[in-house]
Amino acid sequence: MRQSASSSRVWTALGILATLAILLRQAGQRNWSYWLDEAMQVSYVRGSLHDLWAAIRFDGVHPPLDYLVTWVAYHLGDGREPVLRLMPSLWMTLAA
Repeated sequence: MRQSASSSRVWTALGILATLAILLRQAGQRNWSYWLDEAMQVSYVRGSLHDLWAAIRFDGVHPPLDYLVTWVAYHLGDGREPVLRLMPSLWMTLAA
C-alpha cells in the first residue's frame, strides 16, 4: 500500500514538472518567428497527406512521425502558429 502511494506521488510530481516545462517553453514563443527548418516543415504540412509523404522522402532533418504529428496539428488547429509551436515543446518534454 505504501509503495503505490509513493509511486503515485512521484508520477504526480513528474506530471507537474512536465506541465511547467511546457508552459515555460511556450511563454516567449510569440516573440520569435519560424526558423528555416520550421518554415519548411509548415510548408510541407499545408497540403494533403499524400503531398507530405512525397515531399519528405528527401528530408533528413525531421523524422517522419514528427511530420505526421505536425500535419495533424496543422489541420486540427487551422494552421495557427501556437498550436504548431506546441509540438516541439511536447517532444522535448517527452524526451526529458
